Amino acid sequence: MNWKIPPKLKILEALGAIADNRVKIIDSENAEVISEDKTERFLVTRDLASNAIMSNDQESSEKGFLGYPSLAVLMINGVLPYDIQLAKKLKNVPWKRLRDTYKDYDVEFHELVKGWSSQDQKRLFQYVRWISSMLGELGLEKLDDKDATLSEFIGKG
Repeated sequence: MNWKIPPKLKILEALGAIADNRVKIIDSENAEVISEDKTERFLVTRDLASNAIMSNDQESSEKGFLGYPSLAVLMINGVLPYDIQLAKKLKNVPWKRLRDTYKDYDVEFHELVKGWSSQDQKRLFQYVRWISSMLGELGLEKLDDKDATLSEFIGKG
């Protein structure tokens, strides 16, 4: 089963996670992403051979779209482009406070960028369109135990 395209805000949150140095690559298949408030750690696992990825963040688990931890890892690994200029503007954003205040991804997105210059907003909107389009073209699958081979499953015990 393929992942749904995430809300625009999640792409920004991924840029912010990288800018804040909250993404740690463990090995070629695994990474750890720490939440902005440092209260949660998310494990992202990627299988290049099967074009699949998974993360234990809430949005990935419950809403079926790629959450920011997976997006950040895909950016760091060069699967998706990383825009350092935009990332700098998203450094130290209080994402949890935004979520708790507005509780709507589109409202949060617009509140976050409303003070940006029109040039920066235009750059951001184009970047978000590119990322969303690339995600659609990549057709990333959900990686889970149901896809494991018998030998892989037995090895997990």
